[in-house]
Amino acid sequence: MEDEYAVLVLGDREGRLVMNLNHKIGKTKLVPAETRGLFIISLFCLPRAIQCFWASRATFTTALKDFEKAYGFKKLSHRSILGKRLYLVLKSVQFIVKACRIISADPRIVLNQIDNSVEFQLLDVILHKKIRFITIQNGNRLHASRDICGDRYEHFSNPVLFHSFLCVLSEFDIDLYKRSRANVLEYHVLGSLRADWTRRQFNRQKSGFPPLPVFDVFLVLTSNFDRDADLQVVKLIREFCKFKKIRVCVGFKYDEASISSEVRRKISVLFGDFSAVNFNRSPYPSIEVALKANVVIGTLSTLLREVLSFGKKIYPLNFGPSAFDTYFCSLGLCQRPSQNEFNEVLCSLLEEEEEDYRTRLRPSISSIGAFPQDVYPIERLSNLLWAHLNRSYLEANF
Repeated sequence: MEDEYAVLVLGDREGRLVMNLNHKIGKTKLVPAETRGLFIISLFCLPRAIQCFWASRATFTTALKDFEKAYGFKKLSHRSILGKRLYLVLKSVQFIVKACRIISADPRIVLNQIDNSVEFQLLDVILHKKIRFITIQNGNRLHASRDICGDRYEHFSNPVLFHSFLCVLSEFDIDLYKRSRANVLEYHVLGSLRADWTRRQFNRQKSGFPPLPVFDVFLVLTSNFDRDADLQVVKLIREFCKFKKIRVCVGFKYDEASISSEVRRKISVLFGDFSAVNFNRSPYPSIEVALKANVVIGTLSTLLREVLSFGKKIYPLNFGPSAFDTYFCSLGLCQRPSQNEFNEVLCSLLEEEEEDYRTRLRPSISSIGAFPQDVYPIERLSNLLWAHLNRSYLEANF
């Protein structure tokens, strides 16, 4: 058996962050999401893995059927009885093997940073009665059918199969999960761990950076920035620039070094005539540039909710699935405006004082904002892990 770990971290998005909490929560180990390590089997742990699976087999079967139904392929209902049973057996064996790898580290907590991972949700089903599974929501989620969302919004609409303990971005997310009848046993408001980690890293290093540029409008786009829905937003801003002279910056969440020359060319064609471009951490994190801007415009990005927490003026637009309207309905803005409507609203936002904006939208900021500052997300996570480690210690020894 491997060494015992207090916290086993699945997924390497902010794995370094948790590793840096060692001084408070004890020994941790990072297991990247892409690793083949989860397939390594420890025969010594096999009986325990089978026992865990057997205790949760009914929930596992239900979750697997929900997954098949959501994705709309290889549906169990279209198979023969023998085919259904064989499929369930093969999937069961596959996840028992993966559970063995986790059990072999003997962690008291498994921290999963990819909440829309089907694989990690099924592992949660199997192991949550034996090991505390804590899952962190890392982005907006569409609580709607994948048929409504379409292929290009796939990562927003992966089905919610099961979470034993889900850390969400805000109270508003808890309400959405409950309304969609998601199978979640326990909730905890954490906020945006990624934004907190990014800001801390930048603040440690910014002394060597030139001053942050200031823009009138910061447009944040998702990875698939060439979707029709995003291109309509770009068109609105380009036309507004002809109506009123403003400084615009388009921000991307990925690093410049990670994109191909073809993507660079496409970005230059789409935005080069009316805006500056900022890739994440090249050299500034997108959230830092956004916080310096007067107004932040976006489509599906969680960044809108993060900067709203700081009282930053935002203008959410959505020419995609209507399910995404839900997050920002309380702001009272039309998310599919005509050019004239867009010009009028943006002019009003540019002229409004931030203090007046915060006062006017205080209830919405409190509800949907994803960056709480009474206790920052990293401190919340640290406190949560510490509390659960103490609880598991007491349960095991008294």
